[in-house]
Amino acid sequence: MFLAAWLLIVNVPLSAQAILKHTVDIGETLASIAQRYGTTEARIIELNPDAADFIYVGMELVIPVASPANLTEVMENLADKKDSVAFGLETALSMSLSQTDAISQEVPERLTSSREDERKSAIFEVMYTAGSFEDVKFSGMYGFGFTMHPWEIAPDLYAGFHFSPLNFNFGLVPEGYESDVVMLGPAIGYYFTPAIFISAPLDVICNVSFGIGRDDKVYTKWGLSLSPSVYIGRKFGVFLGPVFSISFVKNAEVVCGFRAGIFF
Repeated sequence: MFLAAWLLIVNVPLSAQAILKHTVDIGETLASIAQRYGTTEARIIELNPDAADFIYVGMELVIPVASPANLTEVMENLADKKDSVAFGLETALSMSLSQTDAISQEVPERLTSSREDERKSAIFEVMYTAGSFEDVKFSGMYGFGFTMHPWEIAPDLYAGFHFSPLNFNFGLVPEGYESDVVMLGPAIGYYFTPAIFISAPLDVICNVSFGIGRDDKVYTKWGLSLSPSVYIGRKFGVFLGPVFSISFVKNAEVVCGFRAGIFF
């Protein structure tokens, strides 16, 4: 709002110089202040040496006025300008508030819809998983699975689950040792962007081995795996990440491998 000047000292003779005190407002310059009060920049600087270099908002200046008659005219002009400025500010403030309300309704929609509309909540995977780096082929599995992140638990952070029922090692191991691995567990996904995100499923593993060529019996072995993977792509792309697994047997150790594939 306009900062009106006020009378500081008027107890002087008619021939003496009256003085006003003015607080610098936004957008004002020495030239505009001098014009407003009917004086010159040089006379203002004479009474305010610090204003010779620059003035700043909130700075108080002593303004010389030629005579009490001139002072009355200046004060009347200030009063008129004060009313017009106040009206303009009130109008601008009203418009700003209405625009702010409109923007406040639009922005949250943009922020929420941008991620929700673009991110992939369901990811279907074709992958190759090696249980150990020491023997990538014999510990390997190729298969199919999917990951879903339907629940938002924090900005860009989602919860869901991973399920991969078909992971075979046929052709990778000697005949008679074929097996299928079933993986199921919760998953956490973080979206850096809709095209770059991390999914970290914690799966219970059920390894079903078929005794083909031996005793034709079926054997099962259980375990646990954590496989955080980085996904790159929108509608489809690639993913890669480590796999940490442990079997539910006595004295079992954590084994490190990797998981890689494509998703769509």
